[in-house]
Amino acid sequence: MFAGFHPDITYFAIGGKPVASCLGGYNSKIAAFAYGHELSVEATANLFNPLTYGLLGYFDAYPLGRRIFLETARSHQLDLTAAFARWESFGVFMHTPNHANIMVINDIARELMRVAGLNVDVDLDHEIDTPDYLSEGVIWPVYPELARRVGVEGSLNFKATSQRGGKIFGLEEFIAESFKEYGDEGFSRQEFRQTDLYQFMAKRLSIPARTG
Repeated sequence: MFAGFHPDITYFAIGGKPVASCLGGYNSKIAAFAYGHELSVEATANLFNPLTYGLLGYFDAYPLGRRIFLETARSHQLDLTAAFARWESFGVFMHTPNHANIMVINDIARELMRVAGLNVDVDLDHEIDTPDYLSEGVIWPVYPELARRVGVEGSLNFKATSQRGGKIFGLEEFIAESFKEYGDEGFSRQEFRQTDLYQFMAKRLSIPARTG
């Protein structure tokens, strides 16, 4: 798990039923809040800006996530500091917070084998010979303002799974399709307003929460 690139992603449920956007279980905190707040698609898109990211702590997500990741690794006798630096030189090494690039998975697997006392015979180049199957799943963009802070390429294009045709959604289309998905699944805006997520977002953004 590493959410440093994608702090806006969240999972949540209403009445025990998981909420899904047009990209499945991955939801945007900002879009979910806006749906409950009864904002239009255009007004919601306007919330994707540096002021919003700052109020929500998104600019702190990368250094915080890096520290937690490396500390967690050390607690399991894994030293991934050098590996993490190599991943950073690659660019965006996570497709989503729980789907890593194959390079990351490979390096962690090798370190686990080393700690377990198993010999590792390096006989292939993972970047050439090992398919990155997780790249066929959802690929969430690193929002441009966040990307600039960590020196990677930013985007507002959201990619669906290969099973869904690998469709690319621009920001407004992603919002519109997610709102439609919420409605089609029977979730009312009022139900969204009753979630802890909505209340948290309203407080952090200093926007009076709607009632009813």
